[in-house]
Order: sequence, then structure tokens, then C-alpha cells
Amino acid sequence: SNENAQAMIDAGLMPKMQALLSQDSNEPTLQLVKKEACYVLTNIAGGTDEQTNELLKKGILNRVIELAYSSNRGLRKEA
Repeated sequence: SNENAQAMIDAGLMPKMQALLSQDSNEPTLQLVKKEACYVLTNIAGGTDEQTNELLKKGILNRVIELAYSSNRGLRKEA
């Protein structure tokens, strides 16, 4: 919901998500966590215009787009 998305933004989750997605490792557990992070971020991106703009301002969607080209099928699909 938009309320849940806003709660994540207000809690300061965006910088933590960006740091997580920026880690360069093919370790399976990290790849799974990145996949779930992409899921959360796509839900936020589907929220209000302000919520989507927050992701754009932070540059997080750029990293999600990069992950869409990952060799990991599950991560690629979620991104």
C-alpha cells in the first residue's frame, strides 16, 4: 500500500537499500536479498508520484535497472 511505502521511506530505508544493491558479489544469499529488495522497491515505485520521485532523486532506480541485466535469473526478473 502507499502507506507502507511511505513508512519505509520515512524510516530511512532508501539509503540502506541503495547500499545493499550496490554490493558487488555473486554470493547466493546476497543475490536473494537483492531480489527481495528489488521487489520492495518496485512496490514503492508503483506508489504515489512523490514516492516514485523519491526513488528517482536517490538514484536507486538506476541500480535496479542495472540489476535487470544480472546473470541471476531471479534477480533479473524482479528488477
